[in-house]
Amino acid sequence: RALAPISATASASRLADAVVDASRRREAAGLHRRCRDERTEAYRVMHGVAEGIPGVTVDKYGSTLFVQSWRNPVERGELLELCDAVRADGIDGIGAVDRVWLHPRSTDALRWDDDDPRRSAPTDAMQSPAWVGVYDLSAETYDGLRPSYAGKRLDDDALGFVFEELGVKYRFVPPRRFGDPSLFLDFRATRRWIHRRIRSMKSHGDVDGDVDGDVDGDV
Repeated sequence: RALAPISATASASRLADAVVDASRRREAAGLHRRCRDERTEAYRVMHGVAEGIPGVTVDKYGSTLFVQSWRNPVERGELLELCDAVRADGIDGIGAVDRVWLHPRSTDALRWDDDDPRRSAPTDAMQSPAWVGVYDLSAETYDGLRPSYAGKRLDDDALGFVFEELGVKYRFVPPRRFGDPSLFLDFRATRRWIHRRIRSMKSHGDVDGDVDGDVDGDV
């Protein structure tokens, strides 16, 4: 089902507005319901280039929103607004979220260009680049400005967690610097076809074993 056009109220420069608007349209189109019915907790919440924020995507893995930036840094104020929207349950249909993970995909996403006026903004200003890391929204120390986990702590496997896609459990492994989270969401149609094919083969006695979601994998 096709999504409705982007709302005129969605800001072309504010990340939280774009995420809220995109999620509202996906909820109305029934995409979130389909994910719930398929026992899928990993999907794209906001595709930047198609929804007014080029170079930025927001995905959901389990109870984590995974924000990736390729071209420019995410402003500190924009990330704070996104965290506030999550805490206020202002993002339709995505369920519980307790962490926001900011992950740059290039050095361009770490600092402003030399000719960008925001380059001279004070380090504590809302226009300065947001600190890269994991923002634990449930932590007592959460203030929306400083990540709970940053730097070398992002390499800690303890930050990993389990989520489901099509009823199959995966463990999210912290990605390497500038790296991909490894489970390519665009390939879900292929994984869905394989899942159905295996079920069909099982119903005809062509395969043995359980295909009901007990296979684990790391991503």
